[in-house]
Amino acid sequence: MFGKQRFDRIIALFSDQFEPCGSDYTYRRSSKGVAIRVSSLERDGFIATFHKRIRYSSWFIIVATILAIALMVAFVPDVHSTLGDTVTYISVAFIIGVCFAFFYWAWGAPMRALARRPIIGQPLTRIEARQLALSKISYGQLALAAFGGVWIGWTQAEKYDALNGSGVAWLGFGALLVTLAGVQAGCKWIVERKA
Repeated sequence: MFGKQRFDRIIALFSDQFEPCGSDYTYRRSSKGVAIRVSSLERDGFIATFHKRIRYSSWFIIVATILAIALMVAFVPDVHSTLGDTVTYISVAFIIGVCFAFFYWAWGAPMRALARRPIIGQPLTRIEARQLALSKISYGQLALAAFGGVWIGWTQAEKYDALNGSGVAWLGFGALLVTLAGVQAGCKWIVERKA
């Protein structure tokens, strides 16, 4: 269930921070920070450690979710009440918050370990970083994100009143996804035309 294949995309994003440089690599945090030379062995160690930490976070999600459900069953008499909804939202927010904090900490581990190393290159400019990020996104991925936004809006509009309460939030979220995907596709097209 938690094999290496499950995390390939996240590991690939993390690995992209290390660019070949002769027989070694350069590390740039989030592919845009200052360049620091690392050996192949160090790079492999950072990637293996990150992979292990991501697996731990997925186990945390499962255990925390089971624990939250058990606590709700034990202490909330009616899970469909306002109290039940509130506890659910707080539990989900807590689990997501802890996971994001842990992910951010794991993502920055190489930078913390290499903080005293000499810098061999300046950070990318905002334009260079944006061009690099857009080059890694395909039009297919952007189309999939836009389709996901339409699907979320459509399915949630069937469940809830699309013009009231949480229906508006779901509709807005779907519209936001479509808009962001369209803007990213436009930016990518402009950058590719200039290249």
